[in-house]
Amino acid sequence: TPKAERARQQTVRILREAMVAASQAVPQDVAETRPAFDAAMQQRVGEAAVDARQMVQAAQCSLPAASRAAQALGRASEQAVNAKQRIERGESGLASEAQANVKQALEQALVDLNEALQLTSDEQIGRFRRQAEESRRLIEQAVAVDPAGAADLARALAAAERGAKPGQQPEQMAKAELDVREKTQQAAANLAVRSQELEHDRDLAKILTQLATQQQQA
Repeated sequence: TPKAERARQQTVRILREAMVAASQAVPQDVAETRPAFDAAMQQRVGEAAVDARQMVQAAQCSLPAASRAAQALGRASEQAVNAKQRIERGESGLASEAQANVKQALEQALVDLNEALQLTSDEQIGRFRRQAEESRRLIEQAVAVDPAGAADLARALAAAERGAKPGQQPEQMAKAELDVREKTQQAAANLAVRSQELEHDRDLAKILTQLATQQQQA
């Protein structure tokens, strides 16, 4: 349904935003050999992790990978708070360990988010392929009955094939889904009109047959 499709597209969009936020939260200037002890930076990292986690939760994605990403982001925010406190206390060893935990958790969150996005994309591609198969079947049936309806179905088929191509951006997939829905609805409307016309023709044929019978009897 259109409502379900909008929900799916929103999920993909929010997950992508969460992935960007998580990527930006990874402390790029923390080296393995000489960590930079910056309490203010750890606070920013922790806040960014919290924001990314809230985005994942807002996406309402039921995939396990999304749940794991939210958990990893939660660990990252907790460890960022821990690192900040250790730095402020001058506990360099423990601060270094906490910072490493932050980075590890954020990197795991990115892996999980990427998996969730890939699975969501694969699901959408599968749906487009099924729509394309159905459009092909309907075109074969409609072409002899209503050329206009068949033409609309052909355009729906083209949109479904476009959406089924790997590597599509969420906006492109949303546009393809909209085109499939609109062209399918137009085809249904045209076929409904044609169906009424054919029914009228059948009724007229019955009347003519009855009239011919009456004339013979007369």
